[in-house]
Amino acid sequence: MSTSFNLKGNIKDKAKWYHLWKINNQTRVRSTKERNLSRAFTELAVIISNLSLSRDVKNECAVIYRDALKKDLIRGRSIRKLMIATVYIACKFCGVPRTLDEISEVTSMDKKTIGTNSRFLLRELGLKPPIVQASDYIPRFASKLNLSADAEVKSLELVNEARELGLTSGKDPASFAAAGLYAASILLGERRTQTEIAKTLNVTEVTIRNRYKELNNALNFL
Repeated sequence: MSTSFNLKGNIKDKAKWYHLWKINNQTRVRSTKERNLSRAFTELAVIISNLSLSRDVKNECAVIYRDALKKDLIRGRSIRKLMIATVYIACKFCGVPRTLDEISEVTSMDKKTIGTNSRFLLRELGLKPPIVQASDYIPRFASKLNLSADAEVKSLELVNEARELGLTSGKDPASFAAAGLYAASILLGERRTQTEIAKTLNVTEVTIRNRYKELNNALNFL
């Protein structure tokens, strides 16, 4: 509840009434940081829901964003843009990475903006998330493609062999995951077309085809 104070009247009482007004105002109006957190966490709840992310990811996002707020990194920047970048980072720390394409599709934020803000937060907060491997994407990708557990295991074997050979170094891990699943689907008689995989996983057909050729040339599985 709020109270209205009338500062008109006897001059000697103005100081007293001003003091009461100030206390009332401080109680009624939340701090800038509290309002910021309220808006940020409202945005976070929507993103977490749309990406079907866990409570662990949500909690990690909260920690990262609070640290950014404490260091005054939010001032002059979009709360929504930084929260989306925070989600991208938190997914890596929690071992459930999402691609820029996936986050961009859900949030309608362009990939360049997400990447720029992610690098800003990582640099300013001194964060070093684990390197994402193709194998990190395979369980979720296999589920989206309705592939069997055997196909999932086979694709993990293929991408891990490729990594040991240095084939995946410097390349998009999601594209190798898609190629590994494509290869496994063929080898185990659960064939999924490149078009189907590309549409489901947001990886271009050309990329899948190129990564598949690299895998096959290196591992000679067909």
